[in-house]
Amino acid sequence: MAETVIQHSSVGASSCERWWNCPGSNALIAKLPPAEPSKYAAEGTAAHALCEHVLKNKVHYNAKWDATVCIGETYEVDDFQFKVTEEMATAANLYVNTILEDAKRIGCNLRRTVQLEGQNPEAWKAWDKETQEKINTLWVNIEKGFELKDVDIEARGTNDASIYVPGETLIVYDFKYGAGIPVEAQENKQMMYYAIGAAGKNLMSFKSIELVIVQPRAEHPLGPVRRWVTTPERIAQFKRDLKEHIEETRKPNAATRTGKWCRFCNAKLICPAMRDKTYELAKIDFAQKPENNAIKHPSMLTPEEIKLFLDNADLLEQYIKDVKAYALRILDNGGTIEGYKLVRSNKTHRKWNDSEENITSMLSLELGIDPEDLYDKSLKTPAQVEKALGNTKGVKDIVASYCYRPEGELKLARDEDLREKQTPTAIADFQAISELGL
Repeated sequence: MAETVIQHSSVGASSCERWWNCPGSNALIAKLPPAEPSKYAAEGTAAHALCEHVLKNKVHYNAKWDATVCIGETYEVDDFQFKVTEEMATAANLYVNTILEDAKRIGCNLRRTVQLEGQNPEAWKAWDKETQEKINTLWVNIEKGFELKDVDIEARGTNDASIYVPGETLIVYDFKYGAGIPVEAQENKQMMYYAIGAAGKNLMSFKSIELVIVQPRAEHPLGPVRRWVTTPERIAQFKRDLKEHIEETRKPNAATRTGKWCRFCNAKLICPAMRDKTYELAKIDFAQKPENNAIKHPSMLTPEEIKLFLDNADLLEQYIKDVKAYALRILDNGGTIEGYKLVRSNKTHRKWNDSEENITSMLSLELGIDPEDLYDKSLKTPAQVEKALGNTKGVKDIVASYCYRPEGELKLARDEDLREKQTPTAIADFQAISELGL
């Protein structure tokens, strides 16, 4: 069956979290000109392209190489150019290997195919082990678009990848290259949307559905690969809810609501909910001169007010950042904002004006020094030593005897954060003194 070319949708899977929680955001975004390309989004697209390239070659051609052979190659996205780095290659390999290992675990192979569908379910016994374990490509989908016309004419998306065994297990994957915000797999709306598309008409035939987030560059207590196993019944319920939430976005006075979904919304600057939230928190009358407004010192805030600020801190910080970026764009395009102008930063550092090889050669010649004197040398980190010598148990044990992991700095986090709650410094210090009998 030919794959469908998927066009952008205002109620597509990738933006589901936003319009599900803020149905009015779609109407606001429709009033704006197309957003300018983001370098970060483009980098993510480049990393996805690398993942797709490697995974397709592994699945369809049993390639023995991995993403590291692509280091130095260039991907161009939205006029941005990205060279494949070691970091990008490592991230792609984690994604690809996760899928290949899962395919082996659930039996997404030719042996299982014959057992389930073959006229002679014992035929696999005559094959060599490699043939038995070879992935059944018909049970693997990579970057496949889908449409959910039974939900809505505009409901569609593209799955990064999915694998399945008919009547048993469906696993859906989403690769995230972003390093800033760790994404949870459990009850992830985008992922459940993808699961509907991956399952198609066979949704209720599966015994279990597993949603997997692979996010190599964002710290998370559960690591870079997060999983959530759910049921076809839960996904079917989400599908019914999805239809209602899409209909909500089409209402003339659809509500706008602030929350974590605002971070990547292009309509923040014209959003009434964002404006009201800003006024509520800052208690500032923006019609007045700045000197006539006063903000409470943190020590004057009640615990309830502190909680209110913390609950919305990320939202407001991003909003302020977006306002400043938009103002700069206005001025850079020839517009004016009373009291403001463009200037050049003087915080720059000198850079060499030729290639490293030429600079090294000329400096060593003209200054009469050894080329080695132009470079800093430092001991590699424990992780770099392990990687250089082979990440085996023997190497790890030796390295471990010569290193330690310092405590991380204390940070604010919400109660639902999975990391262990820490004892306040003042109490910990008092306990230490008590134990010493001082």
